[in-house]
Formats: sequence, C-alpha cells, structure tokens
Amino acid sequence: MTVFLDRYLVIGYHTTGYGYSGRVSCRITKGKPSLAMDEVAIHLNLELPNSLFSKPLIEGKIVVDEKAVTPTQLSPEILITTAQEIEKQTGMKVELKVIEAEKPEGGSSHGTS
Repeated sequence: MTVFLDRYLVIGYHTTGYGYSGRVSCRITKGKPSLAMDEVAIHLNLELPNSLFSKPLIEGKIVVDEKAVTPTQLSPEILITTAQEIEKQTGMKVELKVIEAEKPEGGSSHGTS
C-alpha cells in the first residue's frame, strides 16, 4: 500500500528593514497558496509506502544551490541533475517539472483583494 500526498511547501524569508538576516518560516497547504512577496512555494507530490510509518525517525536534507535560482529558463540538464541528486540522497523516486510562475493581477503580491 502507498500513501499519496499532493501539497505545497511555503517557505518565507522575512528580513528586517535594515537588510539583516531575518527569520525563516515554513507552512504546508493542501491547495495552491497565496504568497507574500518574501515567500516561495514548492509543489510536493509524495508517494510514501505504508512501511515508512513503522520507523521511528526519518531525516532528509534538501539543498538548493544558488546557481539553480538565477536562471529564468532551466535547462533539461539542471532538472535531470537535480532529480538524480535528490534520488541519490533520499532513495526516493523524483520527478521534477518546470511550471511557469503566474503573474499577480492588479499589482497585489498576496493574490487577495
């Protein structure tokens, strides 16, 4: 048996008004989230075997290299390399897709009126 989860991980980096490092926040939503200007969303599709829940602790680490953030167009090589590295580190099957970001309507950064 397998558990399927389709969620969004929202990560916020809130800086002080003086440019100093601020605090990091994290939340998970079921549906597509509204984002503040200092937040990014990562769409997660998880396939988890039931046996996973019988283990006491699972630990993972995801590192996003600065070079992966800069380009507006991602080459297939970047996607393949990223997926392979996540699979190597976690042992999980990974499928990455590039989805064009939606532009906010009416200048609102939160998607609400």
